Amino acid sequence: MGFAGHEFLFDIASDPLERANLRSRRPEVVNELKASYESWNVEMLPYTNSSISIGLSGREFPERYGVHPSESVAGNMRSVR
Repeated sequence: MGFAGHEFLFDIASDPLERANLRSRRPEVVNELKASYESWNVEMLPYTNSSISIGLSGREFPERYGVHPSESVAGNMRSVR
């Protein structure tokens, strides 16, 4: 899973609160999941500019997704003030 340019891998069964990012410890799993996603994604319809996609990202919840405060919405708001 990725948010705001950061990648994460969690073992939900043993870590349901998603506290331990296993990305660097299990690169083979990350690569396998990315390859599976790419295989699936080539079968999907293309994304167009008229498509609407609504969701949350690391910019909305930097403390949750480990995004540096300067990259977050709150960080950007503080710099404007």
